[in-house]
Amino acid sequence: MLCPATDFIPAATTEPGQTWRRENSGMSEPTTKSSGGSATLVWYLVEMTVYALFVFAYYLVVLHASRSWLKDLFDAHKAIYAVVALALIIGQVVLLELVTTGLFRLIRGNSK
Repeated sequence: MLCPATDFIPAATTEPGQTWRRENSGMSEPTTKSSGGSATLVWYLVEMTVYALFVFAYYLVVLHASRSWLKDLFDAHKAIYAVVALALIIGQVVLLELVTTGLFRLIRGNSK
């Protein structure tokens, strides 16, 4: 039986005055590195390279294709341009992060 105010449970005892002990909070035991820090660094560098390629592709496809529209919007309505620019930045971050995460889950075998 859990104590209502804390995460303590009564210790297994038959005495009338039960003592309390701290319950395991569900935290898993620390794991040791199986592949070392160099493998993590290599994966990080690969991920940054792929992400940089995706950002470059985004620039070529989205920004290059809508360059004249964005220029006209900037010249005519600066406030609307600011909102559109922020939406493009946020959209780029979300979309590229989803694509990169999905790609690396496929490559790593969904280990995370």
